[in-house]
Amino acid sequence: MSDRFDSTFKRRIGRRRLLEAGAIGLGATIISACGPPSVSNTGGQAAATPAASSGAAAAAPTATTAAVAAGANATPLPTAAAAAAANTSTGATVKQPVEVVFNTWWQPLQDAFVVLTKEFQDANSGVTIKTQFGGDDYTTKMEAGIVAGGFGDAATGDNGVQTKYMSAGHHYDLTDLVKQDNINLRGNYALGGIEIWCGKVLQMPMDNDDRAIYYNKTMLKAAGAPDPWDDLKGNWTLDDMYEAAKKVVKTDSSGKVSQYGFLVDYTDTEDNEPYIWSMGGNYANWDTGKYNYLDPGVVKWFETLYKWAITDKILITKEAISALQGSANVNAFRAGIVAFYHRASYDSTINEKEIGSKFEWDAAPSPKPGSFNTSLPTGVAGSTVNPNFVPSIAKNPEWGYKWIAYLAGDRAETLYAQKKTMMVANKAAWKTYQDTAPPKHAGSFVYYAFSRPYGYHYYSDIMNEVMYTTVQPELDKAFLGKQTVKDALTNAQKKIDTLGKSQSAGCDSPYTIGGSPLQAMSDTELQKWGVHPYT
Repeated sequence: MSDRFDSTFKRRIGRRRLLEAGAIGLGATIISACGPPSVSNTGGQAAATPAASSGAAAAAPTATTAAVAAGANATPLPTAAAAAAANTSTGATVKQPVEVVFNTWWQPLQDAFVVLTKEFQDANSGVTIKTQFGGDDYTTKMEAGIVAGGFGDAATGDNGVQTKYMSAGHHYDLTDLVKQDNINLRGNYALGGIEIWCGKVLQMPMDNDDRAIYYNKTMLKAAGAPDPWDDLKGNWTLDDMYEAAKKVVKTDSSGKVSQYGFLVDYTDTEDNEPYIWSMGGNYANWDTGKYNYLDPGVVKWFETLYKWAITDKILITKEAISALQGSANVNAFRAGIVAFYHRASYDSTINEKEIGSKFEWDAAPSPKPGSFNTSLPTGVAGSTVNPNFVPSIAKNPEWGYKWIAYLAGDRAETLYAQKKTMMVANKAAWKTYQDTAPPKHAGSFVYYAFSRPYGYHYYSDIMNEVMYTTVQPELDKAFLGKQTVKDALTNAQKKIDTLGKSQSAGCDSPYTIGGSPLQAMSDTELQKWGVHPYT
C-alpha cells in the first residue's frame, strides 16, 4: 500500500473503520483469505454491564411507555427490546441445539457483545450465538455468500451494495415477524431508507452514524480561537470554523506547515454530504435514480475544499499527513496536528482510547453554512445507517431475526449508547447517548443533528462503484494538481453515465424514506425521547 490511502482498501467496509479499529488494539479477529474465523463470546466471565449515567434513561420513553398510536386510549407498541424479551427471553429450551451465525464488519461491537451474547444465550437455553468479525474482504464474501449460501443466519450489510441484493430477493422478508412482535419501526427508530424496501421489512435498524466536528480544545485555546461550545454555544458557521482554522495554522522554520486547521476525507462523497446539502446541492435524485456530480452545490463544496487545501493551507491533505507522520493512514486529529475533524459518532470511542490525556477534545454540530449559503441558514446534518439482515437462504432464519431484533432493542441500543459504540437508531436510547460522555457535548450527534434538516446517503446498486471507483480517483487527481475540480467531476460524471440504472428495485419508490435531506424533527418529537438542547 502506498502512502496515499489505497482506494480499494478504503472502499466502504475496508476503508476507514478497519484501519481505525486495528489502530486502537481492539483485539479484532480479521477474516482471512482462507475463510471467516469465529470470535467466541461464550467462554469465560462476561464483562460487567456498565451502569447508566445518572438519570440517563429514566426520562426517556421505553418500549412499553412510548405512545405510538393516536388517541388518548391508544395502546403503546413495544420496540424491538420488548418484542425480543417477549419472544426470546422465555427461558425455554429448544428441542435441538441451535447455532446462530452472525457476520459483521463492525469490530468495536466486540465489547458490547461480551455482555449481549451471554444475556441472549442465558435467556434462550440451547441457542449459541457465533459472531464472525470480518476484514476488508467482508463485502466480497458477503456478496458470494448470500447468493450461494454460507453467510450465516444474520449479518450486517454493506450499504454501498446492499440494495441490489434486496431487490433480487436475497434478504429474508421480516415483515410478518416484525408485525407479530409489534415493533414500530417507523415510530421508534430513525430510519435511513433501506430497512423497509418496496414495502417489505428486509433489515433491522442498528445505528445512525451521525456526522459532527470533533475539535481540539487545547489547540484552539492556545491559538486564541473561539471554542465552538464555550464561546459560540454550538451555534456556529463555516465562517467561524474557517477563521479559527486559520488561527491555529503553524509553520516550521522552513515555512512548511506543521499544524493544520481542518481534517475531512475530501475525496469521499459520504463524508461531505452535510456540506453539499448545506450548499443547496445534491449529488443524486432519489426519485429518478440519477447521479449528478455537476450539481452547482457539489461543485461549490469540492472547490471550497480545494481552496482550503491548496491556497489557504488549512485543510490537511493525505500527502501532508504522510510527510508529517510517516504514513497517510495516521489520523492527524488524534495525532494532535489538526484542530477540527469532520467524522462520524463512531469515532468518539476511538478518540477516547487513542487521545487519552494528550489534549482536551469535544464535538460540535457540523457548522451552519453562514456566508457560504445564506438561503439555508440552518444547514443540513448528515448520517448513515448500517442495518442488519437475514439472508434468504439462512439455515435458521427465525433465530437470525430474533438475534438482530434483540440487537435493535432498548437493552442493546442503550448499551451501545453508554459505550459510545455508535449513535443509535432506537430513539429510546437517544437520551442515554446524549447524556453520556465522551464527548462532553455528545448531543452534537443527537439533538443538534435531528433538530434541523438532516439526510442519509443515496443507497443504490452502484453506490460503491460511483463514490469509490469513479469519483474518488478523479478528485484525488485534482488535489494532486493534475486537473481542476470541475474537470474531475466532469470526468467522473461521464463514467457514471455509462454505469446504467442505479436501482433494480421492482417498485417505483423502494425506499423507507422519501429522499434526503429530510425535514427537521420537531422539538415535541425529540423531547418525547428525553432529548433537549443544552442550556
